[in-house]
Amino acid sequence: MKTSIDWGLALAIPPFLGALRLAETLGVELQTLGEWSEELFRGQRLPVLPFPDTDPPP
Repeated sequence: MKTSIDWGLALAIPPFLGALRLAETLGVELQTLGEWSEELFRGQRLPVLPFPDTDPPP
């Protein structure tokens, strides 16, 4: 019984560690992508739209 638990644990550890590594890499890459897009759109502003003068009706 103990041997099967040991084998199960031994087989479960590599995929778990791989998933942790993948999540860490994905987080770093998404952060880099966010910083890149922030640099890309820096300084670009929306144009000032003419706002109509709306006086309330008398």
